[in-house]
Amino acid sequence: MASIKKLASQTVWYGAPYLTLKFRGTVEYGKMSLIYALIPFLNTLVLFAFETAYFRFIQRSHYKEDVYNTLTSSLLISTAGIVSLTIYFHIPIAHFIGLYSHPEYVTLAAVIIGLDAISALPFAKLRNENRPKKFAAIRIFGILINIGVVYFFLTVCPHVIKANSNSVLRLIYSAGFGVGYVLIGNIAQSFFQLIALWKELLTARLRINFVLWKEVWIYALPLTIASFAGMINETFDRVMLQRWSPLKGDAATFEVGVYSACYKLSILITLFIQAFRMGAEPFFFKQSLEADAPKVYARVMKFFVITICGMFLLVSLYLDLWKLFIRDEKNVGRHQGSAHPAAGEYVPRYLH
Repeated sequence: MASIKKLASQTVWYGAPYLTLKFRGTVEYGKMSLIYALIPFLNTLVLFAFETAYFRFIQRSHYKEDVYNTLTSSLLISTAGIVSLTIYFHIPIAHFIGLYSHPEYVTLAAVIIGLDAISALPFAKLRNENRPKKFAAIRIFGILINIGVVYFFLTVCPHVIKANSNSVLRLIYSAGFGVGYVLIGNIAQSFFQLIALWKELLTARLRINFVLWKEVWIYALPLTIASFAGMINETFDRVMLQRWSPLKGDAATFEVGVYSACYKLSILITLFIQAFRMGAEPFFFKQSLEADAPKVYARVMKFFVITICGMFLLVSLYLDLWKLFIRDEKNVGRHQGSAHPAAGEYVPRYLH
């Protein structure tokens, strides 16, 4: 039971940083949903389940000296290659996911993926060393930076420029860039996290134990394939809706935004699962060395299922309350039933 209490306490810390930004009112929400549907796929390909492999192989005493160095070196090489290819082919990738007018979003997404990939193993190192407070602190400050950058570009800049058309902010702000500023905020967050993890990064040495690397690759390949399948279930539906919708252009993108906003109703459950996973991965691998591991796993599963069922009921029974978080009260009745809202407006018709 002591082990489960430890896992629960870490879950609370890992859950703290996961804040949700509320996006209302624009077709840009659909564009954002499409670009953020792409990022998990590329992230899965770049990371190649190295985080999970790190927790698995760091428990082997004869590999402890080489695991972090080998995985970090390999990850740097693969990240450089995949990010470079993504940037080179950013236009066809943008067309594939339906972002015909903003291929630069794919380039920005590639930068986010690269920065996050480099910081992935240092974060895993913190989790393995049972340091959730530093993990949470970096995540929280990173998200605050993200929010600050996005707020500056999407609220402060338009307000200042409207009041003073000759403002110097016109040099860095363009009203048509939209979701690009969300991605810039994400880049600022990822860059801050990388800087905050400099101590963990500097402990790595650029050398590869190829015997270990081969074992890691064999172990990680099935996990990566499974992760791709999971990402298809989790995010590819946005791309499918964009491509197969009877609507075209911005109208289809608008519907993707409606769909994605409604999907956000599950955010409480998603946040808990993500937070639980952050603490559970290193916990399970360490617990596997104990004699009572099966019993502990069974008890963890029981409490996990109880918690998830409770959260499911909380969301399901109070839909009338939760839907207000994605409802634009200002536009209720103005475009009810319209498939083509005015520019810049996002109106979930069936929530009116």
